Amino acid sequence: MSSVGKEISDYKMNAYSKIHIPLIDEVIEDMIAIGKTISDSKTMPKPNDDVMAVFVENNNRDLEFYGFVGDGAGTIDTEGNLLHIGDTIEMHSKDGHTSRQYVFRILPKQKSIDFFNGKLVMPYKKLSKNVCSQDHGIFHFVSCLDEYNKSIDNLL
Repeated sequence: MSSVGKEISDYKMNAYSKIHIPLIDEVIEDMIAIGKTISDSKTMPKPNDDVMAVFVENNNRDLEFYGFVGDGAGTIDTEGNLLHIGDTIEMHSKDGHTSRQYVFRILPKQKSIDFFNGKLVMPYKKLSKNVCSQDHGIFHFVSCLDEYNKSIDNLL
């Protein structure tokens, strides 16, 4: 792993290390640090891609951190595919109803995927980074590079 990749990984692990589901304010410093690392790497021959963080609006309209797009979610679909944050899976209930769900750090649980025969239908690389809505709430995809650039603008 390159030093840039290691640095980004360390910042991600710090964001994930919160015991509860952290709000955007609790992980923004890590996101800005990731954005700075990416920005600094732009001078290298092969720059890193931007890192997108996923947030969900809770009942108070606060944004809760649900992971970084592309990171492993710690779950697999019923066909054995490792699921990543931002993947879309199709869930099939016993009554024939199907629904699509995004995969995030804590949703859906492996037990639900197995019970509802969840299968990967769209990988995170094809995910639209626009605001998405689902039963669990409204999802926001926030660019770490944009947050870093905003932090610089705020200093000026």
